[in-house]
Amino acid sequence: MKLYENVKIFVLDFGGVLYEINHKATFKAFLSLSKYPEKFIDYDLKKYLNDELIVQFEKGLIGDNQFRNKVREKFFIDADDDTFDKAFNATLVKIKDDAINCVKKLKQCGNVVLLSNTNEIHYKYFNKECEELFNLFDELYFSHLIGSRKPESEIFQILLNKTGFASYETLFVDDSIENISTAKDLGFETYIIDEVNSLSDLAHNV
Repeated sequence: MKLYENVKIFVLDFGGVLYEINHKATFKAFLSLSKYPEKFIDYDLKKYLNDELIVQFEKGLIGDNQFRNKVREKFFIDADDDTFDKAFNATLVKIKDDAINCVKKLKQCGNVVLLSNTNEIHYKYFNKECEELFNLFDELYFSHLIGSRKPESEIFQILLNKTGFASYETLFVDDSIENISTAKDLGFETYIIDEVNSLSDLAHNV
């Protein structure tokens, strides 16, 4: 029997699934730019990734200049825009080696859609680099452009409304257990990318 027999559309995350990321690199870069690094003692990577400023920026509620200024103020960062963006974009490493081939294989089995939490600064950085990859997708949905982000249930409802597919026809692929959990609760088929399960495994088994 075909794996995920009812699936007609594959919804893929970007960072961690198709693109290598390193959040620690940006956290360390901001720390090095701070005038008061000692204030970071109780502020770890998890708090940074869930900081309200990051959430607002990924939902498009604040623009890039406002984000830079708020982060500079909050973390006591002394850096011009170029230096700031270089530190912030340190998270972004490169397209994964198997990404393009995997998407091509999945396209043979159904529609392929991208659903990514991102922001204006990151988007401007990787958009040109990923042109070949993005051209393979039927639709691209970025959090800062649609006003919602994972793991909020709203973004999954937006996705279903835009694609026209039911949740049980949709396979959601992500590397975050929180995002996977929300999708499961809404009736999606799910596949998590981790140390055991890779995108290549999925592409070869559907």
